[in-house]
Formats: sequence, structure tokens, C-alpha cells
Amino acid sequence: MRWQLIAGTLAGCIAGAALGFYGKCLTGTPCPFIDNPTNGGIYGTFMGFMLTYLLMTAFSRDYSEAKLSRNFHSIKNEKAFNEQVLREKGVSLVLFFAEWCGPSSLLMPTISSISDIFKNKVKVFRVDVEKFPSLKVRQDIKSVPIVVIYKDGEEMEKLPGPFPESTYIEKLNKHLSDS
Repeated sequence: MRWQLIAGTLAGCIAGAALGFYGKCLTGTPCPFIDNPTNGGIYGTFMGFMLTYLLMTAFSRDYSEAKLSRNFHSIKNEKAFNEQVLREKGVSLVLFFAEWCGPSSLLMPTISSISDIFKNKVKVFRVDVEKFPSLKVRQDIKSVPIVVIYKDGEEMEKLPGPFPESTYIEKLNKHLSDS
């Protein structure tokens, strides 16, 4: 992370100094921020740092187990999926996601929270579809993120895209009461 900030700041400084050499904004009008290479370098350094920092924080996704609930389990292989989801009795909720997917990162904390709410009633899992493409095909996952609710190993419902937490709670309560 540190080297990215340094590189972005340096790139901003160089770009600002280059603009300052010409002393004009891109529109061709004089600009007090970059009227000379020194001012341009200072302004560019600040802008490079801010832009790099904002991009790094906006696109950083941490799906580490430490940040998620202990009740939100990661499927490690297809055999585990078969044993823990398809052969188990009871209700299971599975989040199919991809690391590159922005909506998946938005949904991850919601599902983690749901795993705590339904701690001893529902088993909650996540599956990275990039790691298990054959599982994605077998479970007919066409897009991510998608939450699939299973009951006694049988698919009951698919919820594509992020929904409010209340929607997932309502659906799980419905499937739990059908027992």
C-alpha cells in the first residue's frame, strides 16, 4: 500500500510540474495553481496523493476470515460444498460471489451479519465462483452476487443481487417456519 501511495504521489508531482512548465491549465487559460513548475509540482503532489488514496480505499476489498463473522464459513472445495450444503439437514444460505465484483463486496457484511442473527438455526456459507467454475455451472449461477437458500440440500430460492438485510431475514424465517 505504501509503494502505491508513493508512486501515485510521484506521478502527480511530475504531471503537475509538467503542467507548471507550460503555466496554463488544460483549457489554455492561466492557472494560479500551476503558474510555474514549483507550484505545479506541489499541487500535483497533493492531487496525486489524494487520488491514489481515494482509489485505493474505494477498490480495496478484504474478505479475510478475520473481518467476517465466525458463523460465516468459506467453502474450500466442491466436496465440502456437497457435504456441508447439499447433504445437510436444515436450512443453509450460500452467497456465491466474486472478488472483482463490487456488489459482492457490498453484500458480504450483510450476509456476515445474518450469520450472527441466525447463529444456531441457519448455516451460512460463501463460495467464490472464480475458484469453483464447475460448481457455478452445476448450481446454475448466472451472475454474482447471488444468495441461494437450501433446505435439506434442496435449492429453495435464489436472490440475485444485493437486497436489504430485512429481505434475507424474511426469506430465512419463511423457510425455517416451513419445517
